[in-house]
Amino acid sequence: MARTPSMTAAEAEAAIGRRGEIVVTADNRGMVRKWFVAQGLPALFVGGLSMRELALAYNDTTGDQYARLLRKYEEAKESAGDEASDRAFETNETNQTVNSCNGHANSDAAALLEMLRRAVGSSVDASQVREIVDATIKDKAESIAADIKKIIWPVTRVQLVAPTGEIKDVDGPVHPNFPLLLRMAQARDCAGHHVNIFLAGEASSGKTTACKQLAKALERKWYFNGAISMPHEMLGFIDAAGNYHRTPFRDAYEHGGVYTFDEVDRSDPVALLGVNPHLANGVATFPDGQIQRHKDCLIICTANTWGNGANADYCGATKLDAAFMSRFPARLSWNIDKAFEISISGNEAWHAACKRRGRKRRPQDLRS
Repeated sequence: MARTPSMTAAEAEAAIGRRGEIVVTADNRGMVRKWFVAQGLPALFVGGLSMRELALAYNDTTGDQYARLLRKYEEAKESAGDEASDRAFETNETNQTVNSCNGHANSDAAALLEMLRRAVGSSVDASQVREIVDATIKDKAESIAADIKKIIWPVTRVQLVAPTGEIKDVDGPVHPNFPLLLRMAQARDCAGHHVNIFLAGEASSGKTTACKQLAKALERKWYFNGAISMPHEMLGFIDAAGNYHRTPFRDAYEHGGVYTFDEVDRSDPVALLGVNPHLANGVATFPDGQIQRHKDCLIICTANTWGNGANADYCGATKLDAAFMSRFPARLSWNIDKAFEISISGNEAWHAACKRRGRKRRPQDLRS
């Protein structure tokens, strides 16, 4: 039974490049071989092909060169005999032969070399056999590792369907709760405005990053500010010369966009009461006049708590007024996710090392 290819032909072609204009080199030869294996040719047979043969067959979109390789494969099977061809070209048997080459009798390695010579020509030497064996083992190991990672650390793929029917993929790794956040962002109230969203979770869990990713997915501008102590930090002010100074909140409210009020539970509760009416009534009074809320203005607050005040971990958090919290009917927990962290770092061992170091650090280490 032949081994399942580690990737599809389309995935391999995406990594190699468009057919018809590719130069096969030592750098991309392994990926080109994977393309042929995905097309149905045995890995051991493909490993014996020259770079010229690989390039001709890959770049020929008419299928003539690939058909020539199929004929060569069939002729090799016939010349080697049914039993020998089964051992030479079926993956399960190949793995057994590889093991014998690596650690058993030299006669087995010689037999493999002879089969390869009969299959792909007399140009095959011992170094090519080693290269084919190494490539086969590496390919199998990568395939197994990829399957294990898919089971242990599943990857979340998010797609956004536009009203026009167009499907758009969200780039990069995302938090497992991102699909739910995206659905919340589609909800609107009876007046047609986006419902306000409240994200609460641990520090460094990716709340602000998620807001940026959401703005990119929705193709809207992203606005941001941190904790405030006075209302004018959100509403703006008119200076002594009569000039009005705008804020990120004003820009998002008037022109639309994704507005992120970060660290909202570090703000002065009295200052928040000054913007309370603006979050629910669809109209806001700014120093230079009243402004209607844009239909595409999405307001998201992020915090480490649920507005209930300080706790053992976040002693600087303030208790938020119940009237302010009532303006956020959509609430979502956003804590640290291990799989998400690993997908960002791209290195599970490095992630584990950083975690261990973080646990070992003492207060005196932080001061140094």
